[in-house]
Amino acid sequence: RLLFSLLRSSLISTAVTNATSRPIEALGCGRNEFWVPGKLACSPCPTGAYCNSSRHLVTHPNYWRADNRTLTFLSCDSGVCLANQTTGACAPTHQGVLCAVCAEGHAGKECHVCRSL
Repeated sequence: RLLFSLLRSSLISTAVTNATSRPIEALGCGRNEFWVPGKLACSPCPTGAYCNSSRHLVTHPNYWRADNRTLTFLSCDSGVCLANQTTGACAPTHQGVLCAVCAEGHAGKECHVCRSL
């Protein structure tokens, strides 16, 4: 419920004080929906995202997301993109866009640890 008052001004000849609105109900989003601030209705969950009925989206396994503002979730063919992350996160051996680059100290197709000579 909202409680509001109108203040007396030269344009209003009467004042309303302590007026209460009828109950306002906020409906939650469904399991496969999410809330976008500023919108009046819930939106369907993007492919590659887990939606938890809030506005916080996280990645499915093997999906990558550039930042927490984009609604684009990219399929990660490398198999090293981590799930349940708000942005693209990689296994410790990988880094970069779609986890396509070996992390420092790692090399090769599988990004194995480099051996010291």
